[in-house]
Amino acid sequence: GEYYVVSSCLDGRPMLRNGSSGDWIGTFLGHKGAVWCSRINTDASIVVTGSADYTARVWSAITGEERTSFTHAGILKTVDISECSTRMLAGGQEKKLVLHDLGEAGGRDILTIDHPGAIRQAFFVNNDRDVITLGTEGQMFVWDSRSKKCVQELEGSTRSAKAMSLDTTGAYITAACADSVVVYAATNYRVERTVPVPSTVSCAAFHSPLEGEPAIVTGGTDNWVRIFDYATGKETELHKGHHGPVHCVGFSPDSACFASGSDDGTLRLYQTVSKSYGLWKLGPPPPTTPEASPWGTSDVPSSSGTTPARKYSNSSARSGKGGNRKGRSRGGTSKSTGDVAK
Repeated sequence: GEYYVVSSCLDGRPMLRNGSSGDWIGTFLGHKGAVWCSRINTDASIVVTGSADYTARVWSAITGEERTSFTHAGILKTVDISECSTRMLAGGQEKKLVLHDLGEAGGRDILTIDHPGAIRQAFFVNNDRDVITLGTEGQMFVWDSRSKKCVQELEGSTRSAKAMSLDTTGAYITAACADSVVVYAATNYRVERTVPVPSTVSCAAFHSPLEGEPAIVTGGTDNWVRIFDYATGKETELHKGHHGPVHCVGFSPDSACFASGSDDGTLRLYQTVSKSYGLWKLGPPPPTTPEASPWGTSDVPSSSGTTPARKYSNSSARSGKGGNRKGRSRGGTSKSTGDVAK
């Protein structure tokens, strides 16, 4: 089935795109500041965003219209939406994690958790029973969403984690630390694997496909995207193309491609399978003779094979709210300063 990508950055204009091709669908207009975070729900009907304008907003992914907004006391750096799409998390510089109810008209606050410092990221885990947070000091905490109590601090994360992500199944948590990537089991929060990396890591994502070997993809301040074999920790691929630090990476729901978002204002898609897929649709071979070639010589541009990556600017000349589309799908999320492919 189809899936979708939502991206956001400092221009304050979150965008919805087709996940397999990157085609622009619509832009969500309304924020008055940089949008630091964005998420899309599992059936791709709702998008939530958090901004430097101190608001968390809820949008219809079908029409692009704003459904409701919540005003906070500081810049918001993280939002997430529950599996049932009735609750959302929001947090940031106000040092509070707020759980909002989306089930009622206009919404309301369900609970507020006092956090030890500003919040960089937060996600629902374990069927929404728990919430995991990453503070700006690099510590990762697990909270009971019913009692508001901190039940655990994740081992190996103390003052070192820069970013975290969930895999497409929600079974694993990946933390990008100073010089390594740590993968945790989301059921018991134990460390499953630690992979050393040769450069400073800003973001990381893990995936375990039905076919093929598990892998970890990372991005960092060197502007490069790396892929590591999960079992051996060996670097297997290196992608050079971004012209700024890479802030987010993540896999599609089917693990057939992954995306990266950078300071250069682009979102890049990469294929992970050797088959005709998404924007890598294989067409007829190019002409190879002077008679058949429109170029009139044998120096025909090479266009066979697959494209390793395709880039899209997060600043579109097209405006207007959203874009109508048909059907529902599995959700994917992405942002130039946040997460990808839920």
